[in-house]
Amino acid sequence: MQKHISQPDSGSALHLAASVRTKAEEISTKEGLSLNEFVNEAVAEKLAHYQHAEWVKSRRAPTPESIMEARRILRKAGSEPPQPGDELPEGYVWPEI
Repeated sequence: MQKHISQPDSGSALHLAASVRTKAEEISTKEGLSLNEFVNEAVAEKLAHYQHAEWVKSRRAPTPESIMEARRILRKAGSEPPQPGDELPEGYVWPEI
């Protein structure tokens, strides 16, 4: 069982396993962040991941009609060629529905 370290910050305590804290301190130092900033960013990223997963689960699946409308819009030719890196791969074929 790993020892947990608590360090209060503005009335809140965060308990991290010693090995997790050590690694977080190493990375935060390398990134030029305080441990608090690093942990805040890590938690924010994890929350964003969960929020996105919930959004994906709750959104309606595209209908064949909406897919066709999107393709119609995307097929409109612009007057400029694609910028480097934006070209479709050679031999690319639109998938059929």
